[in-house]
Amino acid sequence: MEECNVLITSAGRRTCLVEGFKKALLSGGYSGKVVCLEMDKLSAALYLSDKYYIVPPATNGNYIDIVLDICKKERIKLLVPSTDIELDVFASKTEIFLNNKTRVLVSSPETIRICNDKYQSFIFFKKLNLNTPITAICQDKDAVNAV
Repeated sequence: MEECNVLITSAGRRTCLVEGFKKALLSGGYSGKVVCLEMDKLSAALYLSDKYYIVPPATNGNYIDIVLDICKKERIKLLVPSTDIELDVFASKTEIFLNNKTRVLVSSPETIRICNDKYQSFIFFKKLNLNTPITAICQDKDAVNAV
């Protein structure tokens, strides 16, 4: 049975996510554990995980190094960021983790940039000929009046 350890960051109240990964490992025929990270030791998801670590916020300058060390120690194969802030933090560091046999479940920095900007998302969807609500930048009076 192949081992696949999963790390969920900012676990908080995401108990369904922890339980879902535990079930997926079992049903997929994998051995492994679900490890969670959180700043608050009272977070519910920590107590459903197989193991947990209390860590600083993702904005901390040492955060990536701390998470990387945990991934090495726990032989993590899949890292699951669970907050918007972490998506930006991990998107540009995927290679570092991949070099240590950990895949980060995150989109590219460019995709995250587009998704975090409503107007850029509008432009992106229009280029793909997808129906999307008309969007305008408020500083452009003509565009706003056209809406």
